Amino acid sequence: MPAGHPRAGSRNRLADLAGDQWISSARGVANRTCLQTLAGDLALHVAYETTDYEVILELVAAGLGIALVPASILASRRDNRIAVGDLVGTRAAREVHLVHRKRPTPLVADFIDLLQPK
Repeated sequence: MPAGHPRAGSRNRLADLAGDQWISSARGVANRTCLQTLAGDLALHVAYETTDYEVILELVAAGLGIALVPASILASRRDNRIAVGDLVGTRAAREVHLVHRKRPTPLVADFIDLLQPK
């Protein structure tokens, strides 16, 4: 959310943010599907749609809305215009399936290890 958002720094449930303008991907894209699944019966207003996470973060930084993005997207980005927080009472998860040969190459084996839950 934008750093100046009234709920920045608070522990928020998705219901606390339901009245905000959201920035997400288009319907059917994984990010949007995750947001809609977490929202359940809550009606969220998605004001801006893009599949580019950098654009999403710039729109948030500009104060145009809030967004749900993977932690991995935020790991390398530090921007004092954006307040980052966890949603309370919900946990987003994504299943990843990897198909590989019976005897994976060393690079593939490293990738498999990277995907394992820690």
